Amino acid sequence: MPRGSPPTARAPSAPVLPASLARATIDSIVDPVLIVAAEGTVLHLNPSGEEFFGRSRDRAAGQPIAALPGGEQLAATARKVLASLQPILADFQ
Repeated sequence: MPRGSPPTARAPSAPVLPASLARATIDSIVDPVLIVAAEGTVLHLNPSGEEFFGRSRDRAAGQPIAALPGGEQLAATARKVLASLQPILADFQ
C-alpha cells in the first residue's frame, strides 16, 4: 500500500488468524521471541525466550522490559523501533 493511502477494510469473508494459532506459531519458533506492548511491558515470551531470559512467561508478563536481564538496552532499542514506525502507524489511525 502506498504511503499515505487510507487502510482498506478487510472483506467480511476474509479469514482471520485465530489467536490460538498465532500463539502456537510464535511458541514453535526456536529463537527467543519477546512481544512488547507499545508502553514497554512484556506481553509474551515464547519457550525459547523463557529460557533465554530466565523468566517464565507468567512472571515476565506485564513487567517492563527493563526488568529483564539486558532489559535497559532492549527498552532503548524498542523505543527507537517504535519511533521509526510512528509515520507508518499514523496511516492506520
